[in-house]
This record gives sequence, structure tokens and C-alpha cells, in this order.
Amino acid sequence: MRYARSLLVSICPQRAIACAAVVGTLIACGVSSMAQEEVSEQYFASFAGYELPLKLQEALSKAEAEALGTYYIAHRDALGQLREVRKIHKGEIFFVHEYFYDTAGILVEAQIRNKDGKISTVERNQEGKLIGNQ
Repeated sequence: MRYARSLLVSICPQRAIACAAVVGTLIACGVSSMAQEEVSEQYFASFAGYELPLKLQEALSKAEAEALGTYYIAHRDALGQLREVRKIHKGEIFFVHEYFYDTAGILVEAQIRNKDGKISTVERNQEGKLIGNQ
């Protein structure tokens, strides 16, 4: 898992070996995992700006969203953190954003997959700025 390896080294390099030994979780390194139980799926008509995570707008019912043809599906975890956004266009996935947070709820990584499957990664550097397009 590329995300696990890079975060183990960048967030807690002195404990990377001990953290890697933790089975199935990154919480010991101060990173909450995507394994948090998803509790909601919401539909939206649009988003504002290009900051991460996306700021979704105009909540819709599933039927209203599907009638539009282009809409966004948001998945939140048990903590209410936005974990995934999918843009649906004409019934197909146009892009997917996946978000990863530290235990303080700060976004530390976003993976953006386009309709062709190409993944771009944005990570928070030591100064707290999101950098990327790897």
C-alpha cells in the first residue's frame, strides 16, 4: 500500500518499523485509515472552488441527482469526515477523490483518479501545505 509506506516514513520515520507492524491500521502513527465505518452517502449538484477536500453544494435526493445526469456522490465516515467524492456523468464515473486524515482531522493526502484510471496524489508537506501531482 503506497499510502501506508509514504506516510509511515513522512509522519513518523523514527517509528516506521514499529508502525508497519501494526496490523491493518495506521492509527498508531497518527493517521486515521479509510477503514473507518462509512455512515452516509449523500448526493450533490455541484462543488465550490478547487480546494481539497471539495466543498460540495446543493444537496439532492438520489432520484434528483440521477435525473440531472451529472452529480456528485459523497461518502462520509463515522466521524463525519468526507472520505470519497465521485463525479458521475451520464451514468459513468468521471473522477474519484479519496481523502485521508490524521487523528486531528487534518487532511494529509488526497488521491484523485480520473475516468481513465490515472491517479494523482496530493500530500501535506512538513510546512502544512498541500503539494502534489505525483
